[in-house]
Amino acid sequence: MLGDAAESLSKLALDRSSQHTPYIDAWFLDGFAPSCNSTLWADSIFAQMQRLSCPHTTAATYSCAGIVKRGLREHGFQIKKVRGFGRKREMLTALMIDADSSDITSDDKSCDNKSHEAKQQTTYSTFDHTVVIGAGVSGLLTAWSLANRGITVILLDKSAPLAGASGNPRALLAPKMTPIHHVDEHLHTIGYLHSSRLYRGLNQTAVQLNTAPVLELTGALDLLIKANIGTEQIADYPDEMATTLSHEQAQITSGLKEQDLSENLYLPQSGLVNPQALKNIILTHPLIHFQQLEVNKINETEQQVRIEGIDENHNSIIITADNIVICAAYESHKLDQRVFDCRKIRGQLSWFTPTPEQYAKLPKIPLKYSGYCARFNAQSGDDELNTVVADKPYLLLGASFIRNDTNTDIRPEEHQISRDKLINAIPEMAFIIPADTSLWQGRAGIRTQTPDYHLSLDNWQTVSEYGQ
Repeated sequence: MLGDAAESLSKLALDRSSQHTPYIDAWFLDGFAPSCNSTLWADSIFAQMQRLSCPHTTAATYSCAGIVKRGLREHGFQIKKVRGFGRKREMLTALMIDADSSDITSDDKSCDNKSHEAKQQTTYSTFDHTVVIGAGVSGLLTAWSLANRGITVILLDKSAPLAGASGNPRALLAPKMTPIHHVDEHLHTIGYLHSSRLYRGLNQTAVQLNTAPVLELTGALDLLIKANIGTEQIADYPDEMATTLSHEQAQITSGLKEQDLSENLYLPQSGLVNPQALKNIILTHPLIHFQQLEVNKINETEQQVRIEGIDENHNSIIITADNIVICAAYESHKLDQRVFDCRKIRGQLSWFTPTPEQYAKLPKIPLKYSGYCARFNAQSGDDELNTVVADKPYLLLGASFIRNDTNTDIRPEEHQISRDKLINAIPEMAFIIPADTSLWQGRAGIRTQTPDYHLSLDNWQTVSEYGQ
């Protein structure tokens, strides 16, 4: 492997198609001395060594520094000083005597047949690990980032992964662009570039795991109906990131025939993100463990954090961790009053199955206007989160924008709102999009937004505009 050691080692055992864990038989620890390169001798490296070793795995290193000896001892190795080589007087050899066969230890008393209905208590205690509360895309990717650095993560959610706003059928990776000189407003742009690279990389993992791709690269066309940028300012960006198409090119690319497309923003790296595929890949990480838990109490000390909650079986659960990250959208404030009490804005997405005649006339790529629309084909597993059928085509429209409403019921009038937004922006769609929305499906989520719009706990804020 070529790359960061902790991140590279953490990827071993990602492919669950193999029944065999890639145990290491011998470690040769070479590199600069700890005083010159401390990160290569960090706890995260030793933790990966313990995880990937089996009893009697050996290790050898030229270094006899205290940090090396302590790291090996604390992670299950029995060390021994031996005669060195060349000009080295001494070196270390080591033998694994305490391989890490489980990242989590539990004291589960559920075997007591006399108290089936009694509430039970389980305590988790793991060295050097973090708890992430909230399993939307923010929580999932936080867990992924930590696990790739060798940190064991317990991922908690009161319901299930993607149970909230993150569980949309698809999310549009397309930022609200601003003039390039507005540096203070470039969070969306930077997030867009990073997300695009990340999801393309995860697509390669999806191929290895034989699962659905995370990102479908489609490109996207912004009609600049509700935008903070004009075509002259778009020209300041590299064309491979953002550009303006000619009217004729825009018509060919989008499939629109009557719309005036002389003013447009084309995003060639844009695409549709499949949240279900993202979740499936992240939860295969050997250092990420999902637990359904409704957290009701958090106690913080200088040494650790203690989380208390109730699981799906109404058992009391206590988890101790070195750190905790709260990714619970607008409910984060309820868990810790220090988290900002963000704005709450309801948004309902709508989708329907077009007839073959309708499908042939739909926009070829995702469009942004005062809302957005995108067609997609449902994939296997999509029906776990939403009412769709694998291999069938759909048109997705979004989204409503209702302030201070945290209900997530599906409302027919908001289907109509999404249809009206599309028809008002692109009149030629009036004869294509069915007027009867009674058979449309939908999903409602709650946007969570800070007043400056820059920091958002809305799980898809960096990849989806929700019609804003």
